[in-house]
Formats: sequence, C-alpha cells, structure tokens
Amino acid sequence: MICSTNNNTIFAYLPIFLFIFSATSTLITYAISLGSHHVDEVPFVSETGGIPPESCIFTFAMNIIGVTLMLNVYVRYNLVLLWNTQNHTVTVVNRMALFAGFISAIGVIIAGDFSVVASLWVHNIGAFFAFFIGGGYTLLQTVITFHTRPRFSTTRLFLIQSAIVIGLFIT
Repeated sequence: MICSTNNNTIFAYLPIFLFIFSATSTLITYAISLGSHHVDEVPFVSETGGIPPESCIFTFAMNIIGVTLMLNVYVRYNLVLLWNTQNHTVTVVNRMALFAGFISAIGVIIAGDFSVVASLWVHNIGAFFAFFIGGGYTLLQTVITFHTRPRFSTTRLFLIQSAIVIGLFIT
C-alpha cells in the first residue's frame, strides 16, 4: 500500500501542490491569452487555452493536473483502506470513489488535450467527466467522511464537505 507507513508524508502535500499548480497555471494562461488579445477580460477557463502559445501551456498544465489528481485519488483510496476495518458501506463507497476520481482525472486530461477551438465536442465530454463525475467523487468522499467519524474525521469536516457538495450542485 502506498500509505502504509508514516514515512510517506510527502503524499500529504499532493493536494496542496494540486491547488497551487492549478491556480498558478490558470493565471499564467489567462495572463498570456489576455496579453495576446486572444480572450475578453473574463473568459471561461477553457478559452484561455484555445490558441497558441497559451494552448501549449494549458495542455501541459492540464495533463499534470490530471495525473496529480489521479495520485490524490489513489492516496485517499489507500488511506480509507487503512482506516476502515469493519464498515462494508465505506469499502463499497471507497471503491466507487476511486473509479469516479479516476474518470474525473481522465476528463481533466481530455478537456486539456482537446481545446475548445479545435474540438468542442470532445472537450465538452472531458469537461463533463471532470466536473460532473468530479462532483460525484466529492459527494462520495463526503459520505466516507460521515461514516469514518469520529475516529478518522470530524463532524466539522463533514459539514464543510457537505457545504462544498451543495455548492457544486447548485452552481
């Protein structure tokens, strides 16, 4: 297992890296596309990666984000395996979350590799996987958080995740 010892604390930084890299790469591609007059002032994120040179950076960044997301999903899956010793519901939901997380990450890669300009249809399929299946992944993780309270999570974390899930599905 990838998370079976305390020596693997580097994996704790994966979500932080994912957040910082995602935000930074989005801002960089936005700045380049705005400076090149390829987009309006407030475009959709995908529009900032439609025309070279920013499309190359966008594609590269989305591939890194997708792979990092897969690593995050796999690490979380293994952590839940370590925590869960008896609850069958958690085992089933954890497997579903692994599948949904991987599909979501593949969607990120597809959306990044097929630009809005070149292939809107394929890009939208990738975006659907990334956002809607990713929302399902977030919901499944919230269920896991609920079922692993109080030993491995808290009610406060469950409520925060619940608010995020509600926000995802409202917007």
